Amino acid sequence: ACDRSGGTVVTTTRRSDGLFPLFRNAAANVLLRGVFGIVRIAILLVVANAYGAPQFGILSIVISLVEIFKVVADLGMDVVSIRRYASSPEGSHALLQNVLGAKIVFASLAYIAAPVALWLLYASREGTGILLLLGISLYTTLLTNAFISIFQARLTLARMIWANLGGVAVFGGLAAALIPHAGGARL
Repeated sequence: ACDRSGGTVVTTTRRSDGLFPLFRNAAANVLLRGVFGIVRIAILLVVANAYGAPQFGILSIVISLVEIFKVVADLGMDVVSIRRYASSPEGSHALLQNVLGAKIVFASLAYIAAPVALWLLYASREGTGILLLLGISLYTTLLTNAFISIFQARLTLARMIWANLGGVAVFGGLAAALIPHAGGARL
């Protein structure tokens, strides 16, 4: 194209990658969640075998409470932060600081509320120790999800697959090695 002064104007068009980055990001998300879910199920089967039905029942209640409080403690921040990161990448550092701070506060409130809920619902202190141990996942999961949100917003979740799969492998290996040796112990 020519401009009025007779010079040539060069225009560039950015090649659109279409749906591939979106598909790759979604596939990475499904893979990470699926592998972690399978490992968690396998660990639960090992726990059920090592502890027996009564103790496994207590563990099931504890896991359910922790998961319920994890959802409540998130307050939908992941969905909102993904949208905010995508719409304003230049402000993502400040947003990440705010999200991490809020998640620490809400994880702490959930960590305190979960044992209280156990005591009120079941009038028993049995399972409190394992609840406090598993309750640590309130912090690790909520904080990890804050960082995952950035990768999701930028459609780069596939970049962190190997780190996550390595973490799941270590988690699964440690659990598989340690749980059978604790058989018969009380939760």
